[in-house]
Amino acid sequence: MKKYLLMYLSIFSVLFVSNQFVYAEDSEVSVFDVEQNMELEENIVEDVTLESSVFESSLPIEEYSSAWVEGNAVPEPYGIIGSDDRYRVDTTKYPNSAVVRLGFSNGIRDYAGTGFLVSPDTVVTAAHCVYSNGRWTINGLKIQPGYDSGYLPFGQTSDIRSVYILKSWKSGGGAYGSKYNTKDDIAVIKLKKKIGDRTGYFGMRQAVSGNVNVTGYPGSNNATDKNKYGKMYSSFGPIVSSTSYELSYRIDTTSGHSGSPIHTPDHYTVGVHVGGGSVMNDGVRFNDEYYNFVKGIKDQYVAKQFNKNVTVTKEGTTIWGNFDWNNKKGNTTGKLGKVYKAKYVYKLDNNNSYYSLYNVDGSWAGYINSGACTEVKSQSLNKNVTITKEGLTLWENFFFSGKKGNTAGKLGKVYNAKLTYTLGNGVKYYSLYNAEGSWAGYINSSAAKELKADTLNKDITITKEGFTTWGNFYFSNKKGNTQGSLGKVYKAKYTYTLGNGVKYYSLYNSNDSWAGYLNASAAKELKAEALNRNITIAKEGYTIWSNFYFSAKKGNTTGKLKTKYNAKYVYTLGNGVKYYSLYDSSNVWSGYLNTGAATNVRSLMNSGQTSESSTSESVPEQEFSDGTEENIDPELETMISSNSDNIDPIND
Repeated sequence: MKKYLLMYLSIFSVLFVSNQFVYAEDSEVSVFDVEQNMELEENIVEDVTLESSVFESSLPIEEYSSAWVEGNAVPEPYGIIGSDDRYRVDTTKYPNSAVVRLGFSNGIRDYAGTGFLVSPDTVVTAAHCVYSNGRWTINGLKIQPGYDSGYLPFGQTSDIRSVYILKSWKSGGGAYGSKYNTKDDIAVIKLKKKIGDRTGYFGMRQAVSGNVNVTGYPGSNNATDKNKYGKMYSSFGPIVSSTSYELSYRIDTTSGHSGSPIHTPDHYTVGVHVGGGSVMNDGVRFNDEYYNFVKGIKDQYVAKQFNKNVTVTKEGTTIWGNFDWNNKKGNTTGKLGKVYKAKYVYKLDNNNSYYSLYNVDGSWAGYINSGACTEVKSQSLNKNVTITKEGLTLWENFFFSGKKGNTAGKLGKVYNAKLTYTLGNGVKYYSLYNAEGSWAGYINSSAAKELKADTLNKDITITKEGFTTWGNFYFSNKKGNTQGSLGKVYKAKYTYTLGNGVKYYSLYNSNDSWAGYLNASAAKELKAEALNRNITIAKEGYTIWSNFYFSAKKGNTTGKLKTKYNAKYVYTLGNGVKYYSLYDSSNVWSGYLNTGAATNVRSLMNSGQTSESSTSESVPEQEFSDGTEENIDPELETMISSNSDNIDPIND
């Protein structure tokens, strides 16, 4: 087996991501997050189809200036003896300025490898420089363009966003030892800073012809590299042979050159130098897989994971297939309100943000300007709603791909609408929960209405027995029933009308305690009928009452036989029993008396008096503003307060 001088010097392993990048290959990629100090799980790199682009080389945008130097270090004092025919190059001149030293220190001595820029923020190197012997080794990595014996003409940066290697390298050559071979020995480092704008960067090409150069940083401890460590050297020659993934040449290199560009005289790289032996040196060639591996990372903007539903708010906006704006995937015409999963968001150089949209089946839909969408956010509601329309679907999601049920046979049914959502077309949806707190689904708000209390503040009397008084409108809690309560009087402070048109009274006892909800068909309002008739007391021992709750007495008829009163009004309770409303000779109200305790004298009917409200008889009532919402159900209050989060667990 060929013995390779693997020029990795054990520097580090990097595959880190504080934000993700689009990668357009079928090849599986590993990524290490430097900030979290952990290898990320699979499927964190967006997998979309990208358009091809030309990888041109670029001269520096700015001229070299010593003002760029961030700091100068003392040259490494290594006493390596020996010489070879490589020649030293000026690191401040392009294309040498696009070659970077990968600097690493373990606290005892410095190590180095080589890489090269293929865009302002993309460095290519050998995979064994960032992952070797089955582990990541990432400590103190510095990207040092144009480094020369400790001199940093373009400064240096540790602001590394991500590093990528192929998973096949981890399971193959990344183990080293007898398993090593050239295949898959390629890595890409994504920077947070665009240092290539100062240094220039190489183009990329797959076709190979003529002589090529290998330029990098010698770093071995043998005599050959004496006085070369920390300096940039280059040598050239022809490609002697090639395979589907490898280039072989007799160009002089030693350890430390790993990751060097194999580049043409017109500044295009055709591969990455990775190793060699006494007869031949070798590099990874840019075949389709490796070329696209680099391309997919090089071309893309930073993608931040988003993973939220968005809804289209504007029609006529283009959905793009790339950021070169030459491939249209579609547009939003006819899609107002449509919901997509926005897995990633991109902040472009023009300060516009773009969502990367996915359909419900997981297929990629394209990129859209975030100004044409809005997040599907929940708004806290926590109100009871009642179904007003049958035949509408209860949905599992806003892709409308899964049904929870429908409203058929549910007219008037009450749910707790904890949250509302408004789509881009303005349509609002309730997020409904059942009485026991289980989620029922999303429903178009046009199929339901909020269950509101209408102020009444009237006395009512029970007219039917056997009706339940309920503790809530889910009809899951019984407060009692009307059995044996015929004619009983309650204060009906509020009424509620369900979606099926059925009205309910909210009843209160004489002590103002809540009695429950009762179907209005089981009671009637207790109304005064004008009478204006003189009556005389015919029976003793009857109570004269202050109210129809029979909780306060005004007096009784004992000792009042043949006493005359004016019965201005008469009331009929739900059991058919009638009561006079009595006034004495001074027109002072005396109370309510069962009509069986008196006889008529003569009628004083005044046709102009037709309502008790025209007299002073009515007991003053508490005033309530219209639309007051009743809050008297302890069970309902407990359920609402315990589920008041405005984040819908089903959607999020």
